[in-house]
Amino acid sequence: MKENLFDEFSPVSKEEWIQLIIKDLKGKDFEKTVMSRTKDDLRISPFYNHDDSKDTLWLRDFRHLVNPPSGIPGLPPRIWSNVFANDASDERQGNKEILLALQNGADALRLDLSGDEDLDILLQEVEVQYIQLFVCPKGDPVLVLKQLFSWVEKKQIDPNHLNGGILWDGFTRVLIKKSDKNKVIQQAVILMDQASGFPNFKTLAIDSSHYHNSGASTVQELSYALAGFIELMDGLTSAGLPPEEIIGKTMIWTAIGSDYFLEIAKVKSIRILFHQLVGLYGSGLALVDIFIYSETSLWTKTNMDIHSNMIRNTVESMAAVLGGCNALQVIPHDVVSVGGNSFSKRMACNISNIIKDECYLDKVLDPVAGSYFLENMINQLFDAVQSQLEQIESQGGWWNLYESCEIQKQVKEKRAQSMNSILSKEKIKIGVNKYLINDEMSREKITEPIEKENFQLLPTRESMSVENLKNHEA
Repeated sequence: MKENLFDEFSPVSKEEWIQLIIKDLKGKDFEKTVMSRTKDDLRISPFYNHDDSKDTLWLRDFRHLVNPPSGIPGLPPRIWSNVFANDASDERQGNKEILLALQNGADALRLDLSGDEDLDILLQEVEVQYIQLFVCPKGDPVLVLKQLFSWVEKKQIDPNHLNGGILWDGFTRVLIKKSDKNKVIQQAVILMDQASGFPNFKTLAIDSSHYHNSGASTVQELSYALAGFIELMDGLTSAGLPPEEIIGKTMIWTAIGSDYFLEIAKVKSIRILFHQLVGLYGSGLALVDIFIYSETSLWTKTNMDIHSNMIRNTVESMAAVLGGCNALQVIPHDVVSVGGNSFSKRMACNISNIIKDECYLDKVLDPVAGSYFLENMINQLFDAVQSQLEQIESQGGWWNLYESCEIQKQVKEKRAQSMNSILSKEKIKIGVNKYLINDEMSREKITEPIEKENFQLLPTRESMSVENLKNHEA
């Protein structure tokens, strides 16, 4: 006989719990004592229950929709690619590293290309039709894709079997090197034409990672990235490209920070936001067909205690997977000191393997579906980003704010707040301002990018303020 053991207990409302907490606080202010807020002023309660689901019922339609079912019987339901990155500066050495990574769990590659590499050497014995291949242009994206597609044609690889995409967002690139809006649009038009015969290769990316690694808040990175896409859509549709074709060739590129639950909510939010946005263009794109490429954060890494970066990489990787990423690149934990060695690259590759094969995060499609806390965060993020997007459009759009340096100004303000919170110990960062170790290697002075022009917005790290102080003291 089945018996519900909880029937004899009367349900307790959230208000009743709050009154009990207030009583236990003995006069202390409830809001100031137990409530917290994010950098974007998103409200975080100390607890959540069924009462909190009243405003998030609409999110039920977005649960369990993170990737298409596998075409191979027997595979777990949750699928993501383990991306190994190589800068292709030395083709022969790069080939050795690529083959070793593919033999040890990687099933996708990211190649940073300039367009003059010898792909016959770099990709020797690599069966690209059985993996995902992502290319990140060091310079001209048109030249890089021309080189890649010529190599694919020479190798007689079926264009339908080239899976992956190009990690290029023309609007974030102008935050590094100044360019003309028409040139960015024209490059995108050419890329779309080049890749027209490769149906499974994405040719446009919505890059929120650049804003994240430059110090932006969560709402800023999502808002500015999507606002840039709106600007791109306007340019491409004016050039005669159908919206459905543009949307089908677009993927999302994110960087994942160490604020675990907020980052899970961020990845889930950007999938929903993009789905809702493209629906305004009449697109019927399914949620599971939205491709999200995630990489662990450069912004959160430090060179003061590089081994603590392995923990950050693990937390960020789990957040990316639970949030619903479709490809995961883990940057080496020593990337800010020595640029990554054989050990750190292997560890980076292994993190994705471990959370799949030992933590079993691939066994459940959407483990966090229905979480009162996370769906509340997603709901707040969605509203905040939507409001910010409306404000951006009312001010003339992304390009207008870029030219007036308003985007750069707003992000730099958030960056300064974050750096100062580390310096003042308002925010604790292990190995940086708490539990420091005396490790000469981790105190190695490195050259960091510094914005020399007002139009620039460059990646950096939140611990730089403390590291600069330590380097000065040393």
